[in-house]
Amino acid sequence: MTKRIFKMFGLLLLALAAGDAGAQYEIGGYYYSCPAGAGWNDPRCTREPAGDAANESPSDSSGGWINKWGAVYVDPDTGSIGATTEGFSGVNAARIAQQRCEKNGSRNCQQQTVFVNTCVVVAWPSKRGMPVTQTGHEVEDIARIALRDCGGTTSACELVYQSCATPQRIR
Repeated sequence: MTKRIFKMFGLLLLALAAGDAGAQYEIGGYYYSCPAGAGWNDPRCTREPAGDAANESPSDSSGGWINKWGAVYVDPDTGSIGATTEGFSGVNAARIAQQRCEKNGSRNCQQQTVFVNTCVVVAWPSKRGMPVTQTGHEVEDIARIALRDCGGTTSACELVYQSCATPQRIR
């Protein structure tokens, strides 16, 4: 009897631990799948079209989409930026971005981010300091976050790069 109670208690704990690991939101014709505690505009969320467009989503397992990877490198000494949103892997995107950063003689290029199927912005402080890089699905939202984290106002920081790595449909 005691073994049975412990077994049932263990199963109950397992069921509770495996509970909702995240959240899903439907906003503006898109489904957002987010980790626990994250809002729909958190950069960790994934976004897929809702409704009929969902059948053509990049997450469709039919293999009809090619992921696009991006990366950003910066040299804080020279202000050089190297970026791409056309990589076929994270390593490939990082290599391209680093080469672009070093193209004009920069020797201190540092990786800021590597991302897939999302957007990126870079805000650079007007005074000496490191740039702020932010990724997410909506350029306006991530630009606001980057400017806030960079210095609080657009007079203290400037958006110097923005782009999106958009998955490509195979036809």
